[in-house]
Amino acid sequence: MVGQSLLTGAQGQSVRQMQEQSLGRTAWTVGWFYVAWFTLVLLAAHGSSEAAVVVACAFAALHVAVSKSRTEEVRALCLGLGFGAIWENFAVLVGALDFPHLGYRIGWAPAWIISLWALFASTLRVAPTWIRQQRIAAVACGATLGPLSYWAGARLGAATFPHPGWSLAILATGWAVLLPLLLAILDRTQDQRPVSALEDADAHR
Repeated sequence: MVGQSLLTGAQGQSVRQMQEQSLGRTAWTVGWFYVAWFTLVLLAAHGSSEAAVVVACAFAALHVAVSKSRTEEVRALCLGLGFGAIWENFAVLVGALDFPHLGYRIGWAPAWIISLWALFASTLRVAPTWIRQQRIAAVACGATLGPLSYWAGARLGAATFPHPGWSLAILATGWAVLLPLLLAILDRTQDQRPVSALEDADAHR
């Protein structure tokens, strides 16, 4: 009984440590991304699109440098670049988006917003379990949060909606597909999917 109590206590302490580490990693990743988002958008809005690209590269390098899974992070960044290049060019071509300051471009879309996709994809590696496993939740989040992000960027002056109703409809539809697809690909390509503290505790029972 004493040995079992000690084992249970050790397991509980291990779970708490893993929870703290997971929360710390999530807080760092989310905070890092929002700082990057505001920095890039504000630079682009003030006509410094080239500087925004340089800053995006610096943020990506920092994130990879402090990560314990550098290969995973680089893979997520590259996947985000691919998604961003395809989607942003499509959005520009169909008239859903316009950018007053293009600067460096990849196709018809500015490079800064495509690089922002790379940073965003990296944050999805610490996405909550409920959004990773429930595709309906991912669809709903994509359809609402995606357009809101563009709307915020437009309010800051980094982008414009040539036809607001059409633009928001296209963005909502696109993100409803892209977010769950991106999550699914990240799950399949990871060498080892992150295990939550609760799952680890169950495994020891």
